[in-house]
Amino acid sequence: MVSTRQQAIKPATNPVTTATPPPTVQPLSTPTTGAGEMLASPMEAQIVDLTAPPAVQAAVADRAANLPVVDAAATDGNTRVESAQDPPPGLPVRSEPEPRVKDVGTHLPSMDELQPLIQKHAEGKLGPEIPSTMLQDGFLSSQTVWRTLLPLLTTSLPTPALAQARPRRSTTSAKVVPANILDPLSSFSISTCNLNGLRRNGHLVARRLKSPPTCVLFQETKMRNRKQLETFHRHLDNEVGGGAYTLYTNDHRATQDEPAHRRHCGVASFFHRSMPGYTTLTHLSQYDVPGRYLVARALWGNLPVYIHNVYAPVESDLRGAFFELLPRDFEPESLHLVGGDFNIPLHSTLDTCSPHPRHGGGKQDCVEWLTALGVVDAWRQLNPRTRLYSGPTRANRFDYLFLDHELVSQLNPKATYDKNDFGGDHLTHTVTLSRSPTPTTKPYWRLPRELLLDPNIRSAITMEATSLLASMRDGQDLNHGAMWYGWLKRMKAKLIHCHRLHT
Repeated sequence: MVSTRQQAIKPATNPVTTATPPPTVQPLSTPTTGAGEMLASPMEAQIVDLTAPPAVQAAVADRAANLPVVDAAATDGNTRVESAQDPPPGLPVRSEPEPRVKDVGTHLPSMDELQPLIQKHAEGKLGPEIPSTMLQDGFLSSQTVWRTLLPLLTTSLPTPALAQARPRRSTTSAKVVPANILDPLSSFSISTCNLNGLRRNGHLVARRLKSPPTCVLFQETKMRNRKQLETFHRHLDNEVGGGAYTLYTNDHRATQDEPAHRRHCGVASFFHRSMPGYTTLTHLSQYDVPGRYLVARALWGNLPVYIHNVYAPVESDLRGAFFELLPRDFEPESLHLVGGDFNIPLHSTLDTCSPHPRHGGGKQDCVEWLTALGVVDAWRQLNPRTRLYSGPTRANRFDYLFLDHELVSQLNPKATYDKNDFGGDHLTHTVTLSRSPTPTTKPYWRLPRELLLDPNIRSAITMEATSLLASMRDGQDLNHGAMWYGWLKRMKAKLIHCHRLHT
């Protein structure tokens, strides 16, 4: 039986009679782009279309949802049995999926055993601590707890905050972004950075944030304990200024004095007080996924803005359940900024130099979530064919910033990947939105040859050169180099003036 939350967060699909997880999709043949470039899977069309307007994304999603289904289990050798109709070559075939949950022991928790945990999840109080009842009899270890819980919580009782009668955000309705939405700033910058551990109690990070972008999303903070977070705040107070910033954290070790868990995961979102809507910032902790997801809300004028910080699981079999768990029901007029380390190269030909089957794990669920939010890859829009890799080995592009399509289309974006000055091993990715176009540098002026065809101009240049030569001969003690440089500068200015008069 499909839960209320599943109906709220998943797009419409063909009905499936078995109570199994969402089926995987296998291609009959490999499609190509308009330029003849091979795509790795049918979902690649949706992934490429993340740079398209939300209306186009929605149309692609609807088309994929209504594709004919071929009963792959009924095939034998070269004979294929068709269920309803034979789909054209290139359309996906649905086959029986492998379970998302791998081997996690001989005993999985029953619903009665999970009930207290699910209730905490429904009330928004689910924390990083694993209840003792989950560890009794040794049926579940801390390393595999989320491997089990993510799929179960996704298909269990709906979270009231997500299941309330709040309209699903429409990706096809156009929003009007006012021209003064960034007031009092003329531009807004957001960065994402994988720290791979907060080093030296965060002193280096605090120094770099002294002149920060407006917003920075950190992943893999890997806090040691509560004391390290307190020390980091002191460094921020000294470098940035007390009351000049807000820092939201989601790191299971940062709330404990002597944590038992190993250092891993952790996300933190930094906001400078110059950010639009700074006084309205709120951490929506009821949506937290421990150590992996944090969302904050602010008001830009009258429009709600959600800033999502994502650190997706490295394990490919966990990513699908992780992205299914993320919220996607927001006000229809809301704007979204999404950044983080997704651990997936979303474009299989441009975002990786070494494709691997594990890169496909969770990609479809990730694309569906991003499409539901109506966001686009601003950097890819500006660099449609550029190959750039941001991961620690510089073999994959894992670090992304997705911005609301309306913001990108109505403001002027600039996107860069830069060296990580915060101490991490990934590149830092930054997107800046400006109300005015980025100023271009003035082109270098070159002397047009046709200008020297005018006899009056040639005569004037000869007279000026003769006067300069006489001055140099009369003043043997003068700085002839400075006189020559000054004469060239004056002559260039006069020639530019004549050029403008004649054009």
